[in-house]
Amino acid sequence: MVACRPLGLPKTHLMGVEGRNGQWYSERVANTRGRLCATPQTAREAVLSPPADASIESTPIPLQGEAGYAAYHDDEALRTANGQLARSRPPVLASNNSIVGSLVLSSAVADDKYLELVAQLPPDAIAREFLDTYFDRANWYFGILERYYFDEAYTAWQTHRPLLVGHSGLEILPRNLLHFPALLFQILAVALEFVEPDQPVAKLIEVQTLAARSRLSHRWSQKGAELMTYCGFENPSILAVQHELMRASWLKNSGRGRSAWHLLGSAIRLAQELGLHIQSHPPQSTGLSVERSLEWLWHDEFTRRLWAKLFSWDSHMAMSLGRPLLIRSDDCSIRPPLDCDFPSNPSATVHGMTSSHGQHSLYSAHYFQYAVAQKGHEVVSVGAHKPGFHDYSVVRFFDSQVSSLMNSLPSLRHGVAQDDAKTYRSTASHLHMLIVGHSFLLNLHRAHSATHKASREAAIQAALNILDAQQQLFDLLGNAHYKTFMLSYYSVDAGIYLAVTTAKYPMPNGQTARQTDVALQQTIQRLSWMSSRNALAQAGLQILRRCLRFSEQPTRNESPPRSHHFSALAEEDMPSVQPASIRGDACATLLGDPSRTPTYADQSYVGLLDVSAPDFDDQDWDRMFAAITDANYTMDTFIGEFSEPPNSPR
Repeated sequence: MVACRPLGLPKTHLMGVEGRNGQWYSERVANTRGRLCATPQTAREAVLSPPADASIESTPIPLQGEAGYAAYHDDEALRTANGQLARSRPPVLASNNSIVGSLVLSSAVADDKYLELVAQLPPDAIAREFLDTYFDRANWYFGILERYYFDEAYTAWQTHRPLLVGHSGLEILPRNLLHFPALLFQILAVALEFVEPDQPVAKLIEVQTLAARSRLSHRWSQKGAELMTYCGFENPSILAVQHELMRASWLKNSGRGRSAWHLLGSAIRLAQELGLHIQSHPPQSTGLSVERSLEWLWHDEFTRRLWAKLFSWDSHMAMSLGRPLLIRSDDCSIRPPLDCDFPSNPSATVHGMTSSHGQHSLYSAHYFQYAVAQKGHEVVSVGAHKPGFHDYSVVRFFDSQVSSLMNSLPSLRHGVAQDDAKTYRSTASHLHMLIVGHSFLLNLHRAHSATHKASREAAIQAALNILDAQQQLFDLLGNAHYKTFMLSYYSVDAGIYLAVTTAKYPMPNGQTARQTDVALQQTIQRLSWMSSRNALAQAGLQILRRCLRFSEQPTRNESPPRSHHFSALAEEDMPSVQPASIRGDACATLLGDPSRTPTYADQSYVGLLDVSAPDFDDQDWDRMFAAITDANYTMDTFIGEFSEPPNSPR
């Protein structure tokens, strides 16, 4: 991996630019580790002993309406928080949407609420343990934060926080720090999902069990969202944009995709108000030092990466999940971000040194995702992902464009040890890129599968490639990542397409048929292991089992069944403990011990996992393929319709 070249200049620390207007934050802050901050005993008790009623399960969210970002229900948790807010504020300021409201901290009540929530942040020593966990295990995938700027903001927050004690208002806080505690709550909530039960910090705050970690993670995320309602959005900041994205990431991991999509819209609007979509220019000053110039260039790089993340999410949700685009490409003038590692000292590092010679940077996956997202915007804009598109050559053109991007990726290293952190992350990023690229191809060809054999074959191959990369990533990451949206969504999406399409168009016994059998078996096993902490994996497990049982039934033209493995697979319960690796030995270890059954954190999904439900009939079979190739296909609608017994009311 090629890092950016340091100059050897003295290290200088600036909070950064507020927005993109070149106005520097006036205070320089020391880049030192903060000391343990005293926390009132009542606040410590609130943090260390979350009440039982804080459980996620106390407000179950039905998956249909969330997994694929379609709207079927209200966000109860946010409506509850907003209801409390509405009672404490003048009616004219109350908002019916706690995410996009424009409340400002203009009253003593709001100030008191803000300070009350801030007091419930964990002590500095505990917070730092969680932050290290997040940056070590999760930030490579989310790509929302940059450690250098976050550490500066955290140090500034620790400097200002004691000044709030006994202060009558929040005017003492710099504007761009107002949203920081809300962001901190979200990072802690996400980090908690990656904490291992034997970590000292888990024992210290008594969250060794999955249920305890889920409760506290839910509580911290809600606290962050509530803080944002008191901060308001009259004075947006980069920290506010990051909060919305971190909250959206937490919601996606919790199977609440519709709410996450709304948060994305809020983040995009905040970023546009800051001008992140418009390319900025260096300050025009003859007396600007080299260090200051480099700091500006790297901060500009940071904000371009943040906008690229928003753009990538928008493209993915529009193309994969049936949502409209929220960003117009014509409105954006920023230069693409650089594919290089972010320096630990921007003021002493030349800007523009990129990874080369076939090596990944830690940003490569997000750089690639942004490149694919730009193609996705073009596809959605012209409608090439819709059935009946008038010019099939355009579909072939976009296929060749993204295939070329994937062919340019360096080769993948195998046999990576988790203690080799740099290579481990690089391998995980490479697999992430493959999944993103093949997911684009699957969604490009999906709608044309019924009318073009070439698209059907391309989509089947893309689905197989997705599931293969998912298996390798699953083996590499371990159970700390079981709740991540990345490991469940792509597996369920590709698995559904592969199972339904190969049932309608049976393949002759051959290499592709055998690959399909093994890929679907591995997918069901992965989803089974993740189902105890991943709502989408739970529902996806059920629908795939039913799809595979259905594929065993004779078709109306009495074609031979595609496989003889699936009926046994669907009837058996999966093991609840994952072996070290199942790649290369899937068939031998698949069924495991039939006496062991998975446990489910959310009992509202247990009914969906009844494998004794009646099989699909021929009409269901036809409707399933029509559904996955429909212009308005969404995964949640498919799961909601076909997880039910065929004869139940729809």
